Amino acid sequence: MQKIFCKVNNMKNIVLLFFISLFTYVSYSQSQGTGFAISSNGYIATNYHVVEGQDKIKVKGIKGEFTQSYTAEVVKVDKFNDLAILKVNTNLGNIPYGFKNKKENVASRVFAYGFPIIDLLGVEVKFTEGRINSNSGLMNDPRWYQHTATIQSGNSGGPLFNKYGNIVGINVAGIDNDEVKKIIGTETKNINYAIKTRYLLNLMEDLELQPSPNIGINKLDIEDQYIKIKNFVYIIFGDSEEKNRPKERVNNKPSTTVTKKKPIKIVEGPLNEKGWYIDLNVANDVSIKSGKPLMLFFTGSDWCGWCKRLVKEVFDKSEFVKWAKNNVVLVEIDFPRRSQLPEDLNKQNRKLQQMFGIRGYPTIWFVRPEIKNQTSVNYTQLGSTGYVKGGPNKWIEAAEKILINK
Repeated sequence: MQKIFCKVNNMKNIVLLFFISLFTYVSYSQSQGTGFAISSNGYIATNYHVVEGQDKIKVKGIKGEFTQSYTAEVVKVDKFNDLAILKVNTNLGNIPYGFKNKKENVASRVFAYGFPIIDLLGVEVKFTEGRINSNSGLMNDPRWYQHTATIQSGNSGGPLFNKYGNIVGINVAGIDNDEVKKIIGTETKNINYAIKTRYLLNLMEDLELQPSPNIGINKLDIEDQYIKIKNFVYIIFGDSEEKNRPKERVNNKPSTTVTKKKPIKIVEGPLNEKGWYIDLNVANDVSIKSGKPLMLFFTGSDWCGWCKRLVKEVFDKSEFVKWAKNNVVLVEIDFPRRSQLPEDLNKQNRKLQQMFGIRGYPTIWFVRPEIKNQTSVNYTQLGSTGYVKGGPNKWIEAAEKILINK
């Protein structure tokens, strides 16, 4: 079992996933990240968390064209290393850059390409420069680089190049400075992480995809490299709500599409309409008094297909309702896209998402709360699960294996 601390005094006890921000941008009922060409035959790489749980995947920016989107199929994933390979039915052209299999030296210059916060910053590919400042990531994770090329929401899945125009990593995450400062009183600035290219090359090998050679851009200056590379870096959209996005400007003419403001989701009291707690503070008290662990259900109630399926096949069934009443305290941690949660509830849920390192939905965590003082709650993790095929009895069987450690 592992403990996550909301407030700590000893740095050794910090579970650093609390501080991680995965840089997928969620806006207009849609998740958005970055991808890049890895084979001219339509193959594109991105982060797994960009496409996880999405019903449909769309790609924009192929050959520099942002008014046309292409439907993509997920053909290979590596969940552990947070990588995915997509396939679109079009030729991507001759890829100019190469792929570096060996590690990049610390202090080397690196350059990040991507599409952060496109609703605010627009659809021109953004370029930032920095340096490799560690050959390992969080908790000395050898799979990651730590670097200083600034990345933001929407950069997930974008390429990280060296000065020779070769890909050395795939941008994935950064440290949440606000949370670090809040908890330990120390600021962290511009700490970013990228997955080393060798893990992508392993995934490409499974599909018998040969990495493209560098076709001479290693001899160009950085400005000319950008011109060659930019048309091979793409916007990746998840879900099926692209029609709800405002249209791009075409020939500098504004769109006539009006984007409606999301309705506020009505929340009254500590329970939702199905009797699940939504106020964690109230649920903590109930859990401690009853001796039952919390069952935290991380969901996207109005967009996540697998979440809806789990509710229909398991949580709405009488077998589950009876089991839950005797064994757990139910808590819904919702991330709706077609409605807007009240600010305090949204803040609570986002904090829990970071605390438990949630990358996809549905995710269910079983935990025990322990109140240390008025401002500090410790959560002991018992285990996690998600969708389990086979109905309520199969799901309960999987949950019981976790709770046997309680």
